[in-house]
This record gives sequence, C-alpha cells and structure tokens, in this order.
Amino acid sequence: MDREVPLLGVRLNRTLIISGTTPYMDLQPEAFLEAKGNAWPTSSQILLIRASLAKGETAARWADQWVASLESPVIDMGSYRLLPQLLNALDGHEAPEEIRHSLAFAKQHFWMRHRIMEACAARLLKALKSAGIETMLLKGLALAYTAYSHPSLRPMDDFDILVPSESAPTAIGVFEADGWSALYPEQLAPGELNTRHSQNFRNANEVQADLHWNLLKDNLDARYDTGVWERSKPFQFSGVQTRIVSKIDQAVHLLSMGLRWNRVPPHPLDHRHPPAVSRTGNPHRG
Repeated sequence: MDREVPLLGVRLNRTLIISGTTPYMDLQPEAFLEAKGNAWPTSSQILLIRASLAKGETAARWADQWVASLESPVIDMGSYRLLPQLLNALDGHEAPEEIRHSLAFAKQHFWMRHRIMEACAARLLKALKSAGIETMLLKGLALAYTAYSHPSLRPMDDFDILVPSESAPTAIGVFEADGWSALYPEQLAPGELNTRHSQNFRNANEVQADLHWNLLKDNLDARYDTGVWERSKPFQFSGVQTRIVSKIDQAVHLLSMGLRWNRVPPHPLDHRHPPAVSRTGNPHRG
C-alpha cells in the first residue's frame, strides 16, 4: 500500500505509518520521543500524523485518539499546520467535538494565507522573468502544487524560489525593486553571497519569501545545482512560466533540513480563543 505521502513529500509506506511500527517507534524509547528538543514526533503527534494520512472512518478513529491524548488545549504550531490535512482526511466523517471549530478556523486561515502567498509569488516570478532570470519553485510551494489535492492543504510560513547562482545579485535587485527587504542585509555585502545559499526577504505586508541561489545550505558548489536544474520540470504558476524542483531533489532538500532544530511556537486549540490574523494570515498568540 505504498503511496505518495503529501505531508512529508517523500515516499513512505502507509502501512507502517498506520500500523504503528514506524522506525522511530521501533528504535527509540518512549522517554526519548518525549524529550524536549527531540527531532522525532511525540506519541501524541504520531497519532495526529496517522489521522492526517488515513482516510474517512480510519482517520476519525485516529483523530479521537489524538484528542484524547492531549494534556492541554495548547498544541504546537507544527500540529496546528496539520489541521487542514486532517479535515481533508476525515472526508466528511465527524470530527471530535473538541476540535470542530479549530478545524474550520484552520482551514479558513490557511486558505486565506495561501491566496496571499500565491499572489506575492506570482508577482515576483513575473518580475524575475522580465529581468531574464530563470526560476524554480522549492519546498512547500513545490509540494503544494504537486502532492496535495488542493494547495492550501500545505501550510507555508513563507515561499521559496531558486535562481541560478550567477543571477543572485540581479535577483536580489528585483526583490528590492518590488518592495522586499532583506531580513539580514549584512549578509548581502560584497563577498558574502559566495558563503551563503539564500536570503530571507519580507515585504510591507509582512509576507516572507526566501531567495535561493544554491539548493543546499551545506553544498555551495554550483556544479551540484547544474543537475538540479537539469532534473527540474517546466511548470505554469498563476500564468507565469517557471520550473519546479524534481521529486528526488525535493526529497534531498527536505532530508537535509528535516532534523535541523526549528523554533515553532505553541498554538491554542480552542475556538473561543483563536489566533489573531493579520493581513497576511499570520497566527499570533495574544
């Protein structure tokens, strides 16, 4: 029962996920799973992953177990980002009463955020194309349009665009001309670009975009990216011709980042206290 698992973007065996015999459950003791800062999911998060990857009645059963396992009405942001996928997996089956409103709110929140991201990405891709710069969609943006039944099921905090390394200075100028500001401008100083693979940008509406000129943070050799471009596929994104990263390079990229520490804030799982939503759809606790 192999299938493409959109949550992770790499090929996994669904039977292992559902049966509870995943490698990290077999090899890691429970105490290690629950340790703070550990890269693997907690036992509660595993239940949510199972529910999100199942379908219909099976998803509903796993969702019930997940809700029962929660010790407080606060969940981590990574789990909150899975709620649209969980709602889709339920496929019309009734969700646990405790999370019905949260599921509906998350669906609306991430749909709105997706529309904003899509519009901003299309505008930048068009500007880069006008400057004669080739582009490629990476990470969540690539997965959203190739591995999900609807792009909004893949929540994103930002979107990622790759350009050829020799085009980096010109591409940075295109970003700036379109109203985007580098989060770390000191990293754009002469001589710095060759020591980095990307830069984070933000626009006036607080939308964030990552401009990459190398795919991997740990490999800045442009010769590697030659193969990345050769394996990529043409892709039409909101009327703009671009390219999309190949599945194998997407998997390598995800695996290179998957075990890196990432600070993800908690989120209140309570429809009476939903996150405030800014114009960009950013969730804030407050």
